[in-house]
Amino acid sequence: MSRKVEKLKYCPAGHFSEDFAYPDYFDKRNSILSDGICSLCTKEHLIQEFKNWSSENTEIDKIIQESQIKYKYDKLHWIPYSNFQNINHIADCDYGSVYSAKLENGIKDDWNFIKQDWKYHSIGRKVALKEIKDSRFDIVRVVKNYDCIDYGISKNPSTKS
Repeated sequence: MSRKVEKLKYCPAGHFSEDFAYPDYFDKRNSILSDGICSLCTKEHLIQEFKNWSSENTEIDKIIQESQIKYKYDKLHWIPYSNFQNINHIADCDYGSVYSAKLENGIKDDWNFIKQDWKYHSIGRKVALKEIKDSRFDIVRVVKNYDCIDYGISKNPSTKS
């Protein structure tokens, strides 16, 4: 039997449901749910983890971090390359290569204040990896226009692409 998820006024961290969480959304208020999800808790934990990862490109790091601070749904993530399994070459194209892969551990979605851990989405999902090898393509410009990026950014440790 499933439990009904209800909206709450406060989370254990003291966030209020009337607090502004994401200024760029029509629903700017903090969402706090009885299943342990609080938009502001998620945002704070993402910010705390900024020091735990790097793309080794400060411009890309900044774009990813800004997306996690500003956006409720369309967050970019730094995805460790080791999170991709069963990588298979599909095709070469003008900028590099396209691969299919399984996203082994998924993507961090929301901080759960009850479990004190991350809720993940897309665990085991098949994804497309686009490896940019052509130096004429400015990776920072590609990342800034991240409408073409569904989950996040990674770097192949072998090719540094």
